[in-house]
Amino acid sequence: MTGGTPPAIAGLVPPGLKHYLMLATLALLWGSSQQFTKVAVDSIPPVTITAMRCVVGALILYGALKALGGRLPPLGPVWRPVAIIAVLGNIAPLIFMGWGLERIDSALASILVSVSPLCAMTLAHFTLKDEPMTRNRAIGFGFGMIGVVIVIGPDALMRFGDNVWGQLSIIAAAVSFAFSAMAARRLPPGLDLANAAAVLIVAAMAIVPAALVVDRPWTLSPTLSSFAAALWLSVLPMALATFIYLRLITTVGVNFCAYISYLTPVVGVVGGAFVLGEQLPLRAVVALAMILVGIAIAEWSKLRRR
Repeated sequence: MTGGTPPAIAGLVPPGLKHYLMLATLALLWGSSQQFTKVAVDSIPPVTITAMRCVVGALILYGALKALGGRLPPLGPVWRPVAIIAVLGNIAPLIFMGWGLERIDSALASILVSVSPLCAMTLAHFTLKDEPMTRNRAIGFGFGMIGVVIVIGPDALMRFGDNVWGQLSIIAAAVSFAFSAMAARRLPPGLDLANAAAVLIVAAMAIVPAALVVDRPWTLSPTLSSFAAALWLSVLPMALATFIYLRLITTVGVNFCAYISYLTPVVGVVGGAFVLGEQLPLRAVVALAMILVGIAIAEWSKLRRR
């Protein structure tokens, strides 16, 4: 890498229909990740799963970049936020989530990970001039948090404190992801595929040696279901989702992307009803309504301008 001035923070645009559709897509991709992670960690350690996701995701994105005639960002200041995102936005959260989900159930994890939007909103207020904390945003995020508790069920909160280290691990994942979002705002706009490929390449280079030393993956005997779950997590929730997420961050900002943490638990419950034939509880519908109202309140001023 070479020295130089850090890249300027790109200006934001008001979110439009395509941005809401991208947000919904991210919610769909990440909403089922916890369930698949639960299956994957049955016979594959979290560090190895993270390494697999980063390597496969990097190969997919770099292959797409080359096929489209693109290339990675030139060496320079842009690689600083790339490295931060790779560690704090990919490696650390995935390891923390995998380790935590081995110890606590996914319902409580969904509630704990919802501290990420509040953390992101606070960090953005103090570090990004164009993303201040407003009254509408605070109210909107409050609605979102209530919606998460409703969809998961207040009973999950009764298990708070049962496994402190597992719960702290999930919270650490949420906080780490929030910090990475600040770095993502410093990525150059318009180079979304190149940025995403660079992030996963750096993440893969960092995590693979750790997986080789810690887990010795050649000694593992993963089940077919665990391997399939890890592969699915590598392709869509990692490769495609990284591209979409970075594009949203650089165009509409951190606060808008933070809504994902509120939508994903609802997607998990609704997806179980439609895909697995589980009963759709009324609380899921109420929770989704609460979250959508929260988003509308938080983005009301921008919606009025469109």
